[in-house]
This record gives sequence, structure tokens and C-alpha cells, in this order.
Amino acid sequence: MAGGIITVVHAFLGGLIFALAYVKTKSLFPAIAAHIFGNIGGYVPTQPVMERMITYIPAVFITFICWGIWHFLFFYIDGSLTGINAPLFLLGLLTNCFILSALYAYSGSLWICVMTHALINALSQVAVDEKVMLGIILKIVCIAIAIGLYYMVSRQKV
Repeated sequence: MAGGIITVVHAFLGGLIFALAYVKTKSLFPAIAAHIFGNIGGYVPTQPVMERMITYIPAVFITFICWGIWHFLFFYIDGSLTGINAPLFLLGLLTNCFILSALYAYSGSLWICVMTHALINALSQVAVDEKVMLGIILKIVCIAIAIGLYYMVSRQKV
């Protein structure tokens, strides 16, 4: 348990260091490294370690809180904090936490989480903000599907 928490802290701090390096250099390597460190710390071991102590949904919310802190620190360092629509960003982040945790539970693959995270980030840059209500509804549907996938996989493992 303590080893898992130490690993999470190292990954969290490592991701922030690479994020800072990206902001300073605008180089691709630190950006990729920040995402890999973030996924390693966020989904492998954090989520499974927490799920051994508490149930799935509260564990996802704890991951969400950690990710929220990480991202808002990054936005502060990056200088883009004032341009963030916090409620919509947080709903998207919660959706990502559910999607990525369900994908990891289903596949056991960190790389599927990393690539899905990268795809979500890339698509979020080109998304149009005109249909906010549709976006909110789709995020809620994604959360419901992720929860269903997680519980379907966990029943098959028993």
C-alpha cells in the first residue's frame, strides 16, 4: 500500500516536472513524457490500489481530484488558467477518468490508456463549443458506458 502511494507521488511529480519542461521548451518530448508519467501515476497503480481499499466509483472520484489538481497546476504554470471553462473542463476530466479506468480494467494495458488519452486531448482541441448541452449529454453517456464496461469486466473476472 505505501509502495503504491509512493509510486503515485513520484509519477505525479514526474509528470509536473515534464509539463514544466514542455512549457519552457515547447518541445514534443517533455509533452509526451508528461502524458506517459501522468497515465502511469493516474491509472496504473493509483486506480487498482484504491479499488482494493474502496469501491470503483469512489476510487475514480479520488483519481479525478488528483487529476484536477495536476491539470490546474499545469494550466497555472502554462499561463492558460484564465482561459479554462472550469465546469466543462472538470466534467470532461471526470469522463476521461471513467473511460480510462474502464479501459484499463478491460484490457490491462497502459498503452491503450495512453493512446486514448492522447486521442481525447487531440480531439478536444478541435471540438466546437457551440453545442455545449450535447457535449454534456455525451459525456454523461460515456460515463454510464464506462461504468457498465467496468462492472461487466469485473463480473467476468470473478
